[in-house]
Order: sequence, then C-alpha cells, then structure tokens
Amino acid sequence: MVSQHHDGDIVARVIKPLGYRFSRGSTSRGGARALLEMVDSDTFPGGVVLTPDGPLGPPFSIAPGVFQLAARTQRPIVAVGFTTSRFHRFQSWDRMIAPLPFAKVVVAYGTPFFIAQSSGVEVDVSALEKKIHQAFDTIQAKADGSLEEWR
Repeated sequence: MVSQHHDGDIVARVIKPLGYRFSRGSTSRGGARALLEMVDSDTFPGGVVLTPDGPLGPPFSIAPGVFQLAARTQRPIVAVGFTTSRFHRFQSWDRMIAPLPFAKVVVAYGTPFFIAQSSGVEVDVSALEKKIHQAFDTIQAKADGSLEEWR
C-alpha cells in the first residue's frame, strides 16, 4: 500500500520500475478501497508489504487494517527489522532513515504468524498488537545485534 499523498508519488515512481504492484491508500484516505484490492490474491500473488503505523502514526503503532488483511487473506504477518551503519534521518514524524552509500545494512525477518479468520467473533486487537510489537522488538534487536557483530 502506497500513500495517496505526494510522498507516496515518490515511492510509487521508485517501486513501479522494479516490478512491484501497489495499491494507493492509507488509514486517512482511500484505505478501505486499497485494503479490498489487496485482499485479491490474483492482483498481489506474492503477498503484500505494509508499514503498520500508517501515515499519521504514532511511530510503531499498528493500524487495524493489518489484522483485517491478514485474517481475510490467510497470509502471515512477518516482522521485519532493519538497521544500517550509516544513514540519513529524515525530519518526518516517523524519523525515517535511509542508508548512505557504502553503509552496511542488515534486514532480519521474524517467524511468520497467522491470524485465524473469525466467524463473527470479535478479534482481540490489543492482544494481537502486543504480539506483533514483541515480534518487531525481537527482530529489531536481532538486526541491531547482527550489525554490531560486523563492526
């Protein structure tokens, strides 16, 4: 999912030539339509990638669409940790970083976990959020530790 805001245009221009498909939307604009597009496994046969905090944050929060998408598609949620030895930090609300040339970069992947489709039973979102936060914290610590081992 790529934001419909102007910063999303930049992301779209970068990833489209690389062969990535995307849906435009966010929690604040067009998210429901984009979520429905992503449920269609023919459109996104390789799965989907989301930054779970959405365009408004706060950083490291998890937008509810993540759980809905995982349950409806029966695809797993995989926590991804990222770190780099040298980076530029943007002055954005989420303090995003981008690696500088010749930096060492570590990307670590957590164990996939699935969310069962509910049969009319309300999903305990706070328990799922806690589980995902723990998975993100664990995998980020692994990425950070791997970078330290390189040094």
